[in-house]
Amino acid sequence: MENGEGPTERTARKDMTPDSAEQSDEIHWTLHVDGSAGKTGHGAGVVLHGPEGFTLEYALRLDFNASNNEAEYEALLAGLSLAMKLGAGELKVYNDSQLVVNQANGTYEAKSPRMKRYLQKVEEKLQRMGKVEILQVPRDMNNQADAL
Repeated sequence: MENGEGPTERTARKDMTPDSAEQSDEIHWTLHVDGSAGKTGHGAGVVLHGPEGFTLEYALRLDFNASNNEAEYEALLAGLSLAMKLGAGELKVYNDSQLVVNQANGTYEAKSPRMKRYLQKVEEKLQRMGKVEILQVPRDMNNQADAL
C-alpha cells in the first residue's frame, strides 16, 4: 500500500458498483488492524492512514496467552485508541476477522464472557468517536497490518 492503493468501498462492499463507490463521501482516515496468536507469541498490528497522506504503523506484543480472537480485539482496541488520540473524525476500519467485525457491527452475538468484555470495550470507544465503519476484508487485503 506504499503507492496509496488499498481496500476501497469497491473491494470491501460487494453491493456497490465502482461508479457509486467513487461518488460516495471520501473518508480521510483508514485503519487496518490484525491480531495473531501462536506458538511463537501473541501480537497485533495497526496501520493508520491519515488525511494528509501520513501512515503510522504500530506493532504490539501481547504479554499474555491470547486466542486469535482476543489478539484481533486487542488490535482493534489499540487502533481505535490511536485514531482517537489523533482526532480522527470519520474512520473506516478494515479487519480480516469475520467474528470480530460481525460482533462489533452487531451481526453476531458475543457469547463467552471474555468476548463480551472485549466487545463492550470496543462499543465504549465507538461511542466516543465520530462515524466509524468496520469492514471485513480478505486476509490478502490486510497485508500491512498482518506483517506487523
